[in-house]
Amino acid sequence: MAGASFTPSPTAHNPVLIMGGLIGAELLVKADVDTKGMVDFFDRLAMEKNQVIIEYLSTHPAPSERSDGIRNFFNSSAEKTRPLLPGIDWKTTKKSCS
Repeated sequence: MAGASFTPSPTAHNPVLIMGGLIGAELLVKADVDTKGMVDFFDRLAMEKNQVIIEYLSTHPAPSERSDGIRNFFNSSAEKTRPLLPGIDWKTTKKSCS
């Protein structure tokens, strides 16, 4: 929806919800999985104008806060990651599934 805005509710700043995202990020790092997809996902949500998604996210931390926090976590992580599916072109794979 054009002009829709996102305003997180007070529960969006709930430490449990924030930790949930960081735990997911930590699991990716521990599994040596490339973390770019997770950050990209929250970056895309931050630009989303769909009212249903905006309403859902109003009870969660703002996507831009999540992507920034997760990006900072990944950048500060001493562990190196690798792509989950090395050598696989995602766009080609996605096209073959539709």
